[in-house]
Amino acid sequence: MKEIQNRDPSPRSISPTAPNRIYIFGGTGSGKSSLAETLSKGLNLPVHDLDEIQWKKGYRQTRDSAKKKKMLDELSHSNKWIIEGAYTGWIEDTVKRCDLLIWMDTPLLKSIYRVLNRQRTIQRVRLWDILRFAVKYRLNFSKSNYQETERIYNQYRGRKERVQTERERRELLANLILK
Repeated sequence: MKEIQNRDPSPRSISPTAPNRIYIFGGTGSGKSSLAETLSKGLNLPVHDLDEIQWKKGYRQTRDSAKKKKMLDELSHSNKWIIEGAYTGWIEDTVKRCDLLIWMDTPLLKSIYRVLNRQRTIQRVRLWDILRFAVKYRLNFSKSNYQETERIYNQYRGRKERVQTERERRELLANLILK
């Protein structure tokens, strides 16, 4: 499984209350990956993308539920990680292990804008699929939907942040990574 390593050698101070296990979720285009990479650099934590668990190589076929759960379980039992993704339904045990749960609750139009401007989108067909998923998530037409994300977030009793604006994102980063 691909792991994004900290590539930023610039010195930063890490808040003494910074978490070691961070779970970031939200819809497609919400800014999960971007936040995860920034936190990885600032907190020196490896990032794991749930797409790498959900999909087999080539993003054409999903893994079976037992395999996904086993892979995620192995990752989440380590001491340091950032796990990010848009999935629900097989993540709750991992959410229980995190020190910080972050819900990227980005408005739908902003998410669509971000998806359209992604430079890493592989194909136009895939872009259409991603856009459909973003809309279905927010309008509750998918299994990994907004209401399910909200339910998981509300039931979590540990430290959590709901990020809806760029200002809230900057404040979260400032509280975790001291320059």
